[in-house]
Amino acid sequence: MLKKPLHSNTYSFDFDYWASLYQNDPEGFEREREKFVNDYIEYVGHGSKRLRGMQFRIDMERRRSKNLMGACIRLSGLMMYQFHEAFLPAIQHHFGPT
Repeated sequence: MLKKPLHSNTYSFDFDYWASLYQNDPEGFEREREKFVNDYIEYVGHGSKRLRGMQFRIDMERRRSKNLMGACIRLSGLMMYQFHEAFLPAIQHHFGPT
């Protein structure tokens, strides 16, 4: 599970929990993953509409993929696209061309 310590804005990630859940109960893993993502988006509050839109795109790319490697490649491309279309122009505007 992802645990938030009291009086902190950081999280600790229990990799062994998630790996074990995936190996022993892939459907349970998927349910927990969806719940965690939705809970986190709710927790963030500001920007949650944009995060929900991005999560929708991620979920659609995962569904369109025939296997996990295909999903990984699609999501990598999506991240690069987002970086070049949104993040990089903001950096260049703030700091000037790189």
